[in-house]
Amino acid sequence: MGSRFFFWLGGYYVNSLRLRINAFSSKAETAGGRKEYCFCRTGCGTVEIQNHIMQQCHRTYDARIRRHDSVAHCVTKVIRYQTCNVTEEPKYKTSKGVRKPDNKASKQSKAFILDVQVISDKYGLDCPSLSVQTDGTD
Repeated sequence: MGSRFFFWLGGYYVNSLRLRINAFSSKAETAGGRKEYCFCRTGCGTVEIQNHIMQQCHRTYDARIRRHDSVAHCVTKVIRYQTCNVTEEPKYKTSKGVRKPDNKASKQSKAFILDVQVISDKYGLDCPSLSVQTDGTD
């Protein structure tokens, strides 16, 4: 194991790997056609399928946030390597509330706002443009 995993308990490490390779068992797969046994074991009230576990269930919330933060940190390191000034999680007050993107990168007279999204395969590559259309009004 790498040095960044030394503080994880064995179960946390195994569950992070299961999340990473999409190997969580779901009740919908193991129910054998019985609908009464398909609901999420954490009490979400929805059918427990892989997509629910990977994208919505609070059982995997912490692992999803850690994955997002890890991707954002990797992007930050790459941008800093390109000799840009990077501000992590800046806060901007707008007419619709406070916006908090992952990074603001600037070099000379140009600045870029970066907001990392880790999404499932069911969305196309044009999906992030929906966020730009919503937030771009400010």
